[in-house]
Amino acid sequence: MHWGRLLATRPAAREHGQQPRQPPQSLWRNFTANENTHRIALLNSTKDSSPNNQPGHIKPIEKAFQKQQGIFQNSKVAGKKSVKNSRWYKEVGLGFKTPKEAIEGHYIDKKCPFTGDVSIRGRILTGEIISTKMKRTIIIRREYLHFISKYNRYEKRHKNLAAHMSPAFIGVQQGDSVTVGQCRPLSKTVRFNVLKVQKKVVKGAKNFAKF
Repeated sequence: MHWGRLLATRPAAREHGQQPRQPPQSLWRNFTANENTHRIALLNSTKDSSPNNQPGHIKPIEKAFQKQQGIFQNSKVAGKKSVKNSRWYKEVGLGFKTPKEAIEGHYIDKKCPFTGDVSIRGRILTGEIISTKMKRTIIIRREYLHFISKYNRYEKRHKNLAAHMSPAFIGVQQGDSVTVGQCRPLSKTVRFNVLKVQKKVVKGAKNFAKF
């Protein structure tokens, strides 16, 4: 038990005319040294120098073993390594190319349209990314014009749309233009999947944001 807690739980010794007992200095030194050693070990355990922790690599955070469905990863002959690439991918069609990261990468995403069990059918929409705070989900903004027959004018309107972002697209930032395709419901609010990303191009001189 910590000496501070032990002294707090004991009755007041001064009421009985006794001096409160102080812990020896050796215990304080040992406790401080053990605490520092524990902190250093904890910091070293959180650092990962493996190649999977390099910039641009998707580090898995799931506790369960991740693998593609229907892919046998172990060799049938003992001591023989399989030379064939055991990664499965597909083309979504409609003229969209499969990203290179989806073919050569190592991520596992069941909701990915290129490496998962998700088919694209229905509407194809385009919008601008306004939020990338969620895990593998983005919010895009679509602006359109609505006609008012009474005034014979158009008014600006917009809709926010949630879409699934596959780990195949690396370095996606706010302001990029994306093309999404409709799929089966992936969650409560997600019914679209990102198929193409177009980076934002800054024209003219470099602009500095205000503080």
